[in-house]
Amino acid sequence: MAHKKFGKLVASIQNLHRRDGDKLFEATGNVLRHGRIDVRIAGHYGPWDPALSLEWALGESFCHLGVDVDGLDHQAKFSSAVPGVASWLTVHGVPNLVLELLNVSYVKGRDTYDCQRTIKASVHDWAAWWKVWARSNSWTRGTPRWREGSFNVIDALFGDRKHERKVISTHDVEIPMPEKSYKARVTLSRGTWTRPRWPFAFGPSQVFYEKLRFDVDLKEPIPYPGKGENSWDQDMDGLYGLSGDGGLEEAIAATVRSVLQTRRKRTGSIAWKPPAPSEIEA
Repeated sequence: MAHKKFGKLVASIQNLHRRDGDKLFEATGNVLRHGRIDVRIAGHYGPWDPALSLEWALGESFCHLGVDVDGLDHQAKFSSAVPGVASWLTVHGVPNLVLELLNVSYVKGRDTYDCQRTIKASVHDWAAWWKVWARSNSWTRGTPRWREGSFNVIDALFGDRKHERKVISTHDVEIPMPEKSYKARVTLSRGTWTRPRWPFAFGPSQVFYEKLRFDVDLKEPIPYPGKGENSWDQDMDGLYGLSGDGGLEEAIAATVRSVLQTRRKRTGSIAWKPPAPSEIEA
């Protein structure tokens, strides 16, 4: 992170563009692709002190426009995105007077979810989604649809989709890793999606999509180091199972790939191997 002082203001820029092979908390990509600029008053580094943060990301595919107000953290975030570019402007240190006027300030005994409100409109997955001063991180059954809801064009035209999943076969396999092979059971199943008014159906029902799925259940977890971020995640961690799209070959390959990617992310190399039991006891 680079820092620059302009009189009483301090600006810092952070690269957030992570590439394959980057270690934890490391980003070696192009800061113009994904980065953040923070501007604050020199000597004011508290969580509620006045500051501005601008984050951007290029190459995104989503579309939205909104504002989030958080009375707990005293901040307001303005977000916008069109296919290709997204940005987030966060105002830190929003005064209590403003939070009280917006009725999101925190007082003892108040539900904290009522201190976080959102106005947002977004378009994705063939649907329009909206929130009108709704809770940011929760939803209740009594929330009216005008305040928080969505409209899906495909569902309206062809009916709600239904999903069925049927187990096809199970296989006992071995997952080859650099240190040894690990026994696992792979369950293959076929997922089928139907719509009641789908005009391009195939098969005996209104099927519009189907795919093969796998579930890997490891008899012994394949180890990799813990994250090492806190006191409780320093010990050895491991992969216990995995699900995804594809057949038997894809299941084995995906398991190996997942473990190696995690090992590289946490150690910097796929050559890492778990210590022998004698080394752990020592």
